[in-house]
Amino acid sequence: MSFKYRFIVSFVLLEAFFIILIVTMNFIAINNSSDKLIKDKINSNVSFLEELLKVPLSIYDLATIDNLLVKTQELDYVNSIILLDSQNRVLSEKFNFKDIKIEDIIKVKDDFVYSFENEFYKLKYKELLVDDSYLGAMYIIFDLSENQQFIQNNKETTLIIIAIEILISTILSYIIGSKLTVMLTRLSEVSQEIGEGKNPDIPYQNKTNEMGILANSLHQMKLDLQERRSKLKTLALELNNQKNELLEANKSKDDFLANMSHELKTPLNSINVISSIMMKNKKNRFDENEVKNLSIINSCGNDLLFLINDVLDISKLEAGEIHLDCTTLDIYALMSDINNMFLPQVEQKKLDFIFECDRNIGYFYCDGNRVKQIIKNLLSNSLKFVKDGSIKLLVKKLDNNIEIMVKDEGIGIPEDKLEHIFDRFKQVDGSTTRKFGGTGLGLAICKELTTLMDGEIEVKSKVDVGTIFRIVLPINEDKVDMKNVNYNETAVLDENTEAGQKRILLFNNDPLVFFSVVVELNKNYELTQSSNINEFFKKSDNELFDFIIIDISTLSSNDLDKLFSINDGKLILISDSENTLMKDNRVNQNSIINKPLDKNKLISLMQNEGND
Repeated sequence: MSFKYRFIVSFVLLEAFFIILIVTMNFIAINNSSDKLIKDKINSNVSFLEELLKVPLSIYDLATIDNLLVKTQELDYVNSIILLDSQNRVLSEKFNFKDIKIEDIIKVKDDFVYSFENEFYKLKYKELLVDDSYLGAMYIIFDLSENQQFIQNNKETTLIIIAIEILISTILSYIIGSKLTVMLTRLSEVSQEIGEGKNPDIPYQNKTNEMGILANSLHQMKLDLQERRSKLKTLALELNNQKNELLEANKSKDDFLANMSHELKTPLNSINVISSIMMKNKKNRFDENEVKNLSIINSCGNDLLFLINDVLDISKLEAGEIHLDCTTLDIYALMSDINNMFLPQVEQKKLDFIFECDRNIGYFYCDGNRVKQIIKNLLSNSLKFVKDGSIKLLVKKLDNNIEIMVKDEGIGIPEDKLEHIFDRFKQVDGSTTRKFGGTGLGLAICKELTTLMDGEIEVKSKVDVGTIFRIVLPINEDKVDMKNVNYNETAVLDENTEAGQKRILLFNNDPLVFFSVVVELNKNYELTQSSNINEFFKKSDNELFDFIIIDISTLSSNDLDKLFSINDGKLILISDSENTLMKDNRVNQNSIINKPLDKNKLISLMQNEGND
């Protein structure tokens, strides 16, 4: 309902309420006044007749009584009168009442009211007494029909007046409302145009009433909005210029970081390689402290290399230069690779490492390298922050997604820090960085890469209890291409698993060097790894293996003696070309593979040994 009609209805209802209230009060007042006058008139007539008839009735003067009754009919409203003697016999009557017989009336010893159609009568019964002596009684019938008709006519007239007044108020309100609505509608249209940025002329500004005040307020509002729009345009231009400058600066920063990362990695790789060779001290040129210092240089160089790689990744993510290389991947094989890579490191810290993943979990379409990067970051954090306890890598299928959980029993994260755990360059506190190392980029990279792959990552943690990272990645079943799956390799793996795989013991003293080898060996062999030389010899003594693979470059003479005392398993030795052990008579020259390690040559050597 429009404003105009709401105004009209409200005005009419209010007007009708007051009109009905006033007229009703007047009608009640008139009706009460009329009833009081008639009542007073009836009572005075009854009192008058009572006093007039007592004397003739006491002396039983019938002629006088008849004459008096004739005269009483001239009184106002009197229709009929009946007089009874002390024996309640009709002594005299002037009866004009046609609706009820005298016999029926005198049976009633009380007042009553009678009405029929437009007729209205009131009967008054009065006993006549003189000094408590009963002389008789009289019945007087008053005709009030004319008065009732007057009241009825007055009521109808009142209703007509009310209807006319409501009609007039409706017309007036319509006229006033229409005029008011036209003005308000015009001002409403003007305010809408002002809101749309137009510059309309505002009417009614010269008026001194409320419309004029409203029009002047709209005019002031228009001026204020125009001024604000002008300022906003200027500010928008400034912000746009600043945005372009920031984008340019950010691009320059990304280019600088990318260039510097590459420039730093070249000499750093050389430092790491040379320090790694020197710390082996093959010619015994360095004492124990110097070897220890070289080890520190190598460790710091590797840490710096990881830092540079993180900075390079975050720069590429910011610049949107990282593109996914998605393929159809065997989920179990991918997770097993990660498990095999971290198992020696976990064993070295003497922690429990639990890996759970269904071998038949299936395939998904994703960038395997990026998935590995995410999980490696999370597992590296767990290794860093867990002193005692376990680390778990749990993988399961969840509807059309893969759920990957990394759980640890580490130091945990305070609840108030969880909100910013994935922010760049942020860690729990400064002491964490000093004590455990790191820059705070790892989790930010995990978050960015997970989002890039349309996945989700979340964290739950409790201080001194542990941390749980949960990653959910889509399987993308519609993109899985089973034609690219190597069925022969899978069949060989299943066959070997059922028939009994050949067992291999690997001394994994350098996970980065042996990573690709571990992945390849796990496909067709039952691989056992050890990163500690004592554990390695313990396993070789207690278990039977078909092949034993070991890097002899860092072994002492005592360790070599123990190695060559192993009777079971064919030895495959990894060594530098300059190693003096190459001339040892105990060494089978056909079982030596020189560095850098060639995994294909290693597999080929094992196959040839197996055929022999």
